Amino acid sequence: MSKGHVFVYGTLKVGGFYAEEFNHVRLSSKPAQIEGILLDLDVFPGIKTGVDGCVYGEIHEYDQFEDVVRNMDVIEGYFGPESEHNLFKRIKVIATDENEKEMEVIAYEFAQDLPDEKERVVESGIWDI
Repeated sequence: MSKGHVFVYGTLKVGGFYAEEFNHVRLSSKPAQIEGILLDLDVFPGIKTGVDGCVYGEIHEYDQFEDVVRNMDVIEGYFGPESEHNLFKRIKVIATDENEKEMEVIAYEFAQDLPDEKERVVESGIWDI
């Protein structure tokens, strides 16, 4: 099985609601950030990229990466690149770790448009779990 990296920023961060499900295959976790904005979607966060801002989270390295991504797709409501039913979409982003090293990783971006999106921006860019 292969290894891979995911940028997480909410319920998948270490200590988050869904994180424990991946403890047995998480090889490492380190603080990181990406460009974009963090949205408060009530019980979980979402990100939007291509927008000025900074989202703080973690880069996780996983073993059994294909299985991890398949399970995360279910959690994130991702049904495939062309599905209009996606709650989140799986994207590649550049994450910067605490040593300013850049890495291309997978992240899940909120796929819906909200009329009150501007009011939902978390200015700190940090989702407290």
